[in-house]
Amino acid sequence: MAKFVNKQQVLADGAFTPATIFSTAASRIGSSFTALETNKGHVIIGCNVANTHSATVTVDIALVTDGGSSDDTIRYIAKNVSIPVGGSVELITGKIVIGSDSEEIHGRCSVNTGAEVILSVLENA
Repeated sequence: MAKFVNKQQVLADGAFTPATIFSTAASRIGSSFTALETNKGHVIIGCNVANTHSATVTVDIALVTDGGSSDDTIRYIAKNVSIPVGGSVELITGKIVIGSDSEEIHGRCSVNTGAEVILSVLENA
């Protein structure tokens, strides 16, 4: 059964390293997605990032696929997006489909705890 969920995360500073990013809980936005049912997918319908710091910050948001024993694959939704003090940005105005349990959304900020992200997802649609 499909359900709407919001995942939220305070973004930390740190590099996206392909060999370790999928297993890095600190950059994962919210908890992992609910396990996919047969012939279903998760649909990301919104992603809003707000600057909570006292200066301009830059953020990266990425779809990360688990590479198993090899490197993970990082596909950026947004890279080096500058957000002014008190500002926010809506990064997804369309939809992104996640069709595998080995995919997650990760984020980072140029300043530790300098931004907050809310991700809206329709799971098992």
